[in-house]
This record gives sequence, C-alpha cells and structure tokens, in this order.
Amino acid sequence: MGQCYRNRVCFGIDPRSTHDDFSSISKHVGCLYGICGGNAALHLRRRRTLVFFLKTDSALLRGRFEWSVDTGTGNSCIPGKRRPLELVRFIGCLLDCREPGCRNGERSDHGFHQSGRAFVGKSLGLLADTVKLLEEKGIARESEGATVVFLEEEKLPVCIVRKSDGGYNYATTDIATIISRVKEFNPDRIIYVTDERQQLHFQQIFTIARRLGCATQLDHVWFGLMRLPEATFSTREGNVIKLECLLDEAEKRALDIVRESSKGLDPEQQKEVARAVGIGAVKYADLSQNPQSLVTFTWDKALSLEGNSGPYLQYAYARIASVRDKYRERFPDVDLNVCELKLSEPVERALALKLARFPEIVVRSAHAFKPSILTDYLYDLAQAYSNFYQNVPFLKAEEGVRESRVRLCGMIAAVLRKGLNLLGIETPERI
Repeated sequence: MGQCYRNRVCFGIDPRSTHDDFSSISKHVGCLYGICGGNAALHLRRRRTLVFFLKTDSALLRGRFEWSVDTGTGNSCIPGKRRPLELVRFIGCLLDCREPGCRNGERSDHGFHQSGRAFVGKSLGLLADTVKLLEEKGIARESEGATVVFLEEEKLPVCIVRKSDGGYNYATTDIATIISRVKEFNPDRIIYVTDERQQLHFQQIFTIARRLGCATQLDHVWFGLMRLPEATFSTREGNVIKLECLLDEAEKRALDIVRESSKGLDPEQQKEVARAVGIGAVKYADLSQNPQSLVTFTWDKALSLEGNSGPYLQYAYARIASVRDKYRERFPDVDLNVCELKLSEPVERALALKLARFPEIVVRSAHAFKPSILTDYLYDLAQAYSNFYQNVPFLKAEEGVRESRVRLCGMIAAVLRKGLNLLGIETPERI
C-alpha cells in the first residue's frame, strides 16, 4: 500500500465519539451503512480510529475494492479481501468484521493495512513539521503564546494547532493525517464519520486543508443519537444498554414470535430464524431513520411484522418464497426464466416500474450517506407486492399469466434479498 492509488475513498471514524453504549454504536452503524451497507459491526472498542479505502471506477457501478484500518491499538479489524463491487455494495464495517447477522467473536479472516492518525499522533516530529508548514505558508501564526489559524473569512472561530505549552491537539493530528493520507494514498475523497458535536472541528480542519492546497474532496458525515422512550442514554444515569445485551434481548423476543408463527420448524431452525430476525430488526430500526435525527428506540416497532420494520420485509420475502415453492411443487419442469412477462394489470406494471428503480435508489442512498433512502424503497416495494398478492390470482391464473406473475414475484424477492443484504440483514426462507 506504499504506492499511490487513484479512485480511492477514505472513511474515518473518530475515536472521540466511540463508546460501548448502544446509542453511539447504532448511529455509527447507520451512517456507515448509508455509505456501505453490508457487514455490520456489533461491538465497538474505545479510542480507535478506523479509515477505509474503497477503490471504484468512475461510474461507481463496477470495480474492485480494498479495506484499510487505522487503529490506536495495533489490532486489525477491517477486511482486506477483494471482491467485485456489485451495484454500490460498499461493505461497511465499524469494529470487528463479520458476515451479515453474525455476533461478537465470529471474526472474518482477512488481511489488513494500518496507517493514519494513530500513527501520526505518535510522531511528534511529523506534528512539528505540520505546524512549521502552516507557518511557512502564512496560514498559522503566534497568538498569546500559542500557534493558531485565524478563520474570520470563513466566519469560523480561531483554530489552535499548537498550545502555549508546546503541546499538540486533535486539530494538529487531523491536519497531519490528511497530509499523510493524501501523500501516501492520493485518494479522491476522504469521509469522516462522527457524532454531531464534531461539526465545527471538521469545518475548521477542512478549511485549513484547502488552504494548504488539498485537492481531495473532504466530507464530514455526522449523526444524531438514539434514546429510549423514557430518556436519552446516559452513563451518568446508568441507563446505557450494551449492544451485546440488546442483541440477546432481540433474539429472545424474536424467538417468541417465531415459535408462534412457525410451529412447523424444529427448535434449531427456529433459533436460526430468530437470530436473523432479531439482529435484522435492530439493524433496520437504526438504518431506516435519518442518520442525523434523534431516534427513539422501541421494541414493539423494531420487531413488528407490520409497518416499516426489518421483520416485515423479511416476512414479505418469506411469503414470496412460499409462493415459488408451491409453484415448483405443481410445475417442477417449468423454467420460469424463459417465460414471457405479461404485465397486463396496472398493479403489475406499477411493480415493474418500482423494480426498475432499484439501481438508482442504491446509488442515491450511497451518495447521500443515507440508508433510509434504501429502506424506504424496500418498504414501498413490499407494500406494492402485498397489493399485488391480494388483488390478482397467482397459482390459479391461466397458463402463461400464472408463470409471468410467479416470475415477477421472483424478481421482487431478488430485489428484497439484495436490498436487505446491502443493509447487512439476512432473508430467511421461512418465518
């Protein structure tokens, strides 16, 4: 990774806003899923900064990608495995990496690369060189014993880059890190993901970087917090929910639902479905919200089989799977892929138009850093399918029309599966 790479995007997670409580983790997950979708991080270590590098082509539709990690602990936790980029599957990972739906401790075996602010922060010489560069370019000057950058033209407060006692701060290390990353990786874009309290800090840092001549696009994706109905999560108040406990409770509640709705499954299958539904419900409850909004988490909404929820979409997928299974039982020799699509009913044409929008929605969701754009689309698609299912016959339709409708069902299922997979949510065949 020593040479210069083009068409790379860097993603950073600030250690100042990383905590082991659910409120911070969930919003981190929401933001990076907006960029990425895919492998969820379900356990957050303190004081660690992650940086991701994504190699794509200009269309953002095909290509290859790699991951890199910048940590203060020396531990690697971002997959370096390459695979084709299908649509805009930016596989997101915050902490320990794992396949969608996996729990803590189930780690993927991938290669890693380490660099960035954690390394820069340990190099006082590099920080001193950064301040010297700012002074030589006339960007920074001494004021009351400290070295500062005045940002009146941008209507921003003064930014201290070296304290009066000679010490350095986050501003210094962040500026030095940008210089280091641009020099080493030559990225097209750097994206920082933190909570909302860091907005002013990054406005200052990006302004200084531009004054230094940085041509790389710099973005700050900030997120709001999550709360319980009775109060905001607070360590001081003692009402913080550890994510591991949250997921345990999600699986437990989901298992109660599965035991009631899928009595035909054996106990092990019920547990497996409950794991997918429970973890999917927690992810979807976060990802379906605007990342910058204050979110109130409730169990009833998260695990509902009705309304805009993960289990509702998983259930919609399972219903389609049931239709296909019944068709295959009756017509085992028919290849639906060669059957003609006959979109004669308005509801069929409306569904086809919705399906055609899927690539556009994925790209728009990624560009806006908002997974909620994708979740809203998937929910609308599931509702449109429900209307389709209730208003036209499937298996009892005449030959030709029957095959067309079952094939259309398969297309809907494929989009639901792909969309949920982009969000790191599994799609059980039965619920």
